[in-house]
Amino acid sequence: PHISTTTMVKRQKEKQYLSSRESRNYQSIRAGTAIGPNSSLASSKLPFSHCALTLQPYQTPVCNADGTLFDKDALAGFVWKHRKDPATGQDMTMQDMIVLNMAKDEETGAWQCPILQKSLGDHGKVVAIRQRSNNNNRTNTANVYSYQAYHELNVKAKNYTDLTSGEPFDKKRDVILLNDPDNETEQQQRRNIAQFYHIRHERELKQAADANNSNDNSKDIRHSRTASRVLDKLQKNKRKRDEQQQQQESDNSNKKRQQIFTGNIIPIQDPNDNSKSSIIHATVTAQDVTGVEYNQGAGAASLTSTGLSQHDDGQARAATQEEMLRAQFRVMTQKLKGQKGRVQLELQRVERTKNKSSSGEENDDSDDNKKILQEFSLTLELDCDIAPRTCTNFLGLCAAGKYNGCEFHRVIPRFMMQGGKALQETEDTSLWGQPFRDEFDRRLNHNGPGILSSANAGPHTNQRQFFITFASCPHLDRKHSVFGRVVMGMKQLKEFESQVVTDKQDRPKHEAIVILATKVLENPAQTAADLERERLTELVRARYLKKKKKSNEQQTQNSGRSTTVASKSGGGGVGKYLRLKQQQQQKAKGNNKAKKKKSSSILSNNDDDGGEQVLPRRLPPPPQKTKFQDFSGW
Repeated sequence: PHISTTTMVKRQKEKQYLSSRESRNYQSIRAGTAIGPNSSLASSKLPFSHCALTLQPYQTPVCNADGTLFDKDALAGFVWKHRKDPATGQDMTMQDMIVLNMAKDEETGAWQCPILQKSLGDHGKVVAIRQRSNNNNRTNTANVYSYQAYHELNVKAKNYTDLTSGEPFDKKRDVILLNDPDNETEQQQRRNIAQFYHIRHERELKQAADANNSNDNSKDIRHSRTASRVLDKLQKNKRKRDEQQQQQESDNSNKKRQQIFTGNIIPIQDPNDNSKSSIIHATVTAQDVTGVEYNQGAGAASLTSTGLSQHDDGQARAATQEEMLRAQFRVMTQKLKGQKGRVQLELQRVERTKNKSSSGEENDDSDDNKKILQEFSLTLELDCDIAPRTCTNFLGLCAAGKYNGCEFHRVIPRFMMQGGKALQETEDTSLWGQPFRDEFDRRLNHNGPGILSSANAGPHTNQRQFFITFASCPHLDRKHSVFGRVVMGMKQLKEFESQVVTDKQDRPKHEAIVILATKVLENPAQTAADLERERLTELVRARYLKKKKKSNEQQTQNSGRSTTVASKSGGGGVGKYLRLKQQQQQKAKGNNKAKKKKSSSILSNNDDDGGEQVLPRRLPPPPQKTKFQDFSGW
């Protein structure tokens, strides 16, 4: 019989471990080291929605002539510095950059075709049609569509006009293929991350940039050792004078315009007396700022303690600093609702180098070890009506110049950069000298790059340090107080993020960003403090005038009563009761003399008439009737 011989296929099991080669490749990916041709990242394909230079999602898409996608800000900075295409390495100028007009879905935020409303992604074919000017010349703009819309409405219909603008185009020269998932060769050449020029030549590009930045014509001039020392000393003294003058101007402006009102003593003046001696410093009570009557509790303390003197009056308690601040914050959140604060930070990107004089001697001064690479401004918008306490602290420190000279001492790419740490000669404290509580609100989250948030060491430990995010950080919500965002200057921060090199403690090694000066453009905290001060001043002045009027009325009434008693008693002053007693005694003596004279006359008349003789009474006279008088003047 025929026996069929069939080949048995051995079933392979899935490997449950990593080989040493795979482990090394994954380790290089995590460490961000150079990508070799044998690495697993060599076959990594760049997503359609990501920039080929930053490897992050682009916001303003542009492309080169080959159709490689970039972010506009990132590509412009690279081309301006290196004059090369970051993907191919060919020479490139700003005129070679093509700006893409891509439609975006408002609900999902994804890129889509404006004709078919179909999302544009890695699995769809995408084209861009370059626009032409009135002179039939190609421009640096292009409209992006899905290949299906282009094929059905242009190629099949043989209607080579743009579907949005209606301008004619050339199907061979004006059509750029941005993505083709069916063409593996094209994907391997244009979207392979390991083949990008800026990835393969990262070290050479950085060395060339450092060489261009270090090119200084002043080094060509040679000085003697004595001249070099004199010039260095003059430059150092000039820097110190400029810094002192700037600090003095900042302090003067802060005293005049940017002082935050937190004291409970208000100077008031009597409207009837304009002299300087009539100015009285009145105390703001707790009832003025809280609406609830509080007293000092001296009566209760003296009632229960024998060591205190007796008090029977309920004197009002003075307002505390916290109560004054809360009253100011209520004005910011209620009366000034919707008003935002604005602060401008003058930043300087520097490189730490060993500064040598022309004589060859190294100068160890910290200021001379910094080479200026770039200067730019960073504008911040503060949510003073949502986080009033944190914004007031930041505005007060900026107005006082407390951040001048501080560096962003901690930088973590794709996460955040932290700054505001105090210098060695100052304390790292808040505006009020102590930590303050957190402020959380569901309207403020770490939901994107450029979010300004307060750094802390735990709950309710906010001081003066802050950080700016490079990406969304939802795990920081309700742990750090968000109080603003960056509205201008984020492009320079992103460029610094892509080039910074840090150590194990996330501190920048070679480059750093220093805060030169802070300028407060809009300060709702100061406005709220002025409004609250005006209200408290009117309240305290009204209470003072009322108390003064009552005191004057009481003095007038007492003086009238004293005059009435003095007229009845023959005069007032010291000894008036002694004089009254003397007058009463003299009056009593006069009455006794009159009675004796009357009795003697009666006896003489009876003797002459021969009548009965009347003898005087031996008993004392009966007491005189007395009447109660007015004792109010005693």
